[in-house]
Amino acid sequence: MASDGHRGTILVVDDNRDIRGLTKRLLEIAGHTVLTAADGEEGLLCYETHRSSIALLLTDVAMPNMGGFELAERVLRMDSQVSVVLMSGDTGRDYQSWDYLAKPFRPAELIETVDRVLSANAQVTAAHNAY
Repeated sequence: MASDGHRGTILVVDDNRDIRGLTKRLLEIAGHTVLTAADGEEGLLCYETHRSSIALLLTDVAMPNMGGFELAERVLRMDSQVSVVLMSGDTGRDYQSWDYLAKPFRPAELIETVDRVLSANAQVTAAHNAY
């Protein structure tokens, strides 16, 4: 279950409808509010519409119209405080500077990754707000 310290909406962007739907259901069962989009362009529009409530962007890397890297970079230009997790089945790429979730993932891996990233961001935001 998500802890109260890092509640916020998660935007899941994946062009695979089944993965998008399953990810949404798993995150909702864990107590998160979830929005979804089918590609990067739709994800960017969704982010712009719901920007004030989105705490985390969980995006596939390889998608038509706009990939996950470009989407993440554009979202971070709008709000550098939003958390981002990239997910992909392509393990040959360099994800070192990103939080990353390898596909296929187990439900527990998804929840653990999302909660860890949200918790870390909540701690950074709290420390920043203390000054």
